[in-house]
Amino acid sequence: MIKIQKVFCLLELKWGMVLIGIVELILCATLAGLCKGMHVNIVYYLSMTISILHIIACVLLLISVAVPKMELVIPYLIAGIIRFIVLLLGVIWLVIYGMRHEIFNFQPIHTESVIVMVVSFIISAYFWVCVYSWFKKLGGSTPID
Repeated sequence: MIKIQKVFCLLELKWGMVLIGIVELILCATLAGLCKGMHVNIVYYLSMTISILHIIACVLLLISVAVPKMELVIPYLIAGIIRFIVLLLGVIWLVIYGMRHEIFNFQPIHTESVIVMVVSFIISAYFWVCVYSWFKKLGGSTPID
């Protein structure tokens, strides 16, 4: 598995976790608010549930900086995997939905949404690798500071 030493080649892992936790909290809270306008109820409730779980995982990640316990990082890693799956399914659904409606109703594919979801997937994957590296550092014999 890939392990990194510095987040964005600048920050030590400890401070990178603070940055990732804060950025993810802001993004999750924002996206949870944007999900409010969804027309499909099941998608809305699924998005809200995942957002709330991810917010809790981000808070635990921030706590893991002050109280270095690897158990606090595990919820973020699990929530990250769930988010990867949901983002991938979302992209597939948007492409299939867009192609189907483009053929029958001449509506365009939701290109902006697909691009945002793909970029979000890439950033999430990098953040996940960073948090995994922090997890390994907490569990190993390497000094944390």
